[in-house]
Amino acid sequence: MLYLYLSMLSSEKDRNFFEKIYLEHRDLMFNMANKILNDRHRAEDAVHSAFMKVINNVEKFYSMDCHKIKAYLVIVVENTAKDIYRVLDKSPVIEVQYDISDDGSTENRIHAHLEAGEMLDRIEALPQIYRDVLLLRCYHELSYNDIADILNMSEELARQRVARGRALLLNLGGK
Repeated sequence: MLYLYLSMLSSEKDRNFFEKIYLEHRDLMFNMANKILNDRHRAEDAVHSAFMKVINNVEKFYSMDCHKIKAYLVIVVENTAKDIYRVLDKSPVIEVQYDISDDGSTENRIHAHLEAGEMLDRIEALPQIYRDVLLLRCYHELSYNDIADILNMSEELARQRVARGRALLLNLGGK
């Protein structure tokens, strides 16, 4: 499958970069999708869809560090797998946990005095519908349009969830 993906990229730089991402993260992505779907073939479909999103936006990944790339891929494949699961007329019951470390710079924009670890703990404590949009918006600095594309929702819904997630974060800080 890697050769198919590489053939879709026009520059050698893009191909080398994508190959590195693919080899480093495909197993993690497959395992996550398979935990949700319990079906090897459907998990492969979820991973394929996630990698197609990377190919379509490969230039955005150059500025990301390895932790941000991993977090982005985890969120995308998790949501893609859950979308597949929903299509099968089932409701997802598995909550997949993942660990993301960061330098703290983006989280400080949400609440300047918080340490990065505390912010990530707060984000992880949120319901998933808010956690994912906040990670994509604040941590990965994606536009609302990009978030909407990744999570298969309207741009307006992405904006609403980010706003609600931020409000919940501030409420968690008061407790």
